[in-house]
Amino acid sequence: MILILTDKEEPTSDLIIGWLLRMQKPFYRISVADVLEFNKVYMNPETKTIEIIFSFVRNGETITIDTKDITSYWYRRSILSKKFKEINYGPYHEEVSDILNGYKKEEHLELIKYLNYVLDKKAKLNSDIDNEVIKFQSLDLALKVGLEIPSTLVTTKKSDLLEFVKAGNDKIITKPIGNPFSFVNHGMYQFTSLVELDRVPEQFELSQVQKAIDKKFELRIFYFNLKFYSSAVMSQANEKTKIDVKNYDDNNPNRIVPYLLPAEIENKLRRLMNLLNLKSGSIDMIVDKNDKFIFLEVNPIGQFEQVANPCNYDLYYLIADHL
Repeated sequence: MILILTDKEEPTSDLIIGWLLRMQKPFYRISVADVLEFNKVYMNPETKTIEIIFSFVRNGETITIDTKDITSYWYRRSILSKKFKEINYGPYHEEVSDILNGYKKEEHLELIKYLNYVLDKKAKLNSDIDNEVIKFQSLDLALKVGLEIPSTLVTTKKSDLLEFVKAGNDKIITKPIGNPFSFVNHGMYQFTSLVELDRVPEQFELSQVQKAIDKKFELRIFYFNLKFYSSAVMSQANEKTKIDVKNYDDNNPNRIVPYLLPAEIENKLRRLMNLLNLKSGSIDMIVDKNDKFIFLEVNPIGQFEQVANPCNYDLYYLIADHL
């Protein structure tokens, strides 16, 4: 049986689950919305491992899973829920209720940690630990394996920006230090944008800037099972996507074509993914006007529809078959 941990609504998971259904592979899909109840922790005499039996309720039905029956595990997104069913001791025992529920919470969290540990030992694709990959960590390791990265600076001072520009970075962009955020209530997203130095104050909040690269095209690459599935995005043909390809233009979408990476770049990227201990992930790169390959970032749980769909790569089938 395959266990999939993903968001309740996640389109990539839906597409791969479609293939699992065709292949008649049994699976369960869970998310943070599923409140887990731990029924039993025991030693499996056959494998000499400690396994867990847990359950959750969905649509009025109690579903029970024994980790010994999990043949493979796919961490896509989400987390194991830390919620638990509190005990109600009545209005006259609030202090006792708080103490006992606090104790129950600590016990529950300890078992959540162990369940993550058990799942991590299964034949798996990705892990929640992959979320801990830091952008600057991947940039640092990219340099170590011989990849080029954009000139980068994080600062709070305009004087540092001016020195950065004088060092040969005549045109600069700003982008989030971590992952882009959004205000859900207002649908506000942060895109990579050009820095207008005359509008920058002498002091500002901690910000990341990079040299703006004169791009020939962008590369969206999905890494899976030691192979690379790449697409070239002609983002330079559209003013809206010139700086940030994520600033989609639905009325005039970018042309996307399959792309074969040079063996030298593949080898360096493979070394990078090994250092990051990643079996799969979405990689962003740029090819500049001088045909240099420049690494931007790797997202361990990034979307890959923009690679699979326009380039006709059978990624949904391949992942389902792997599971």
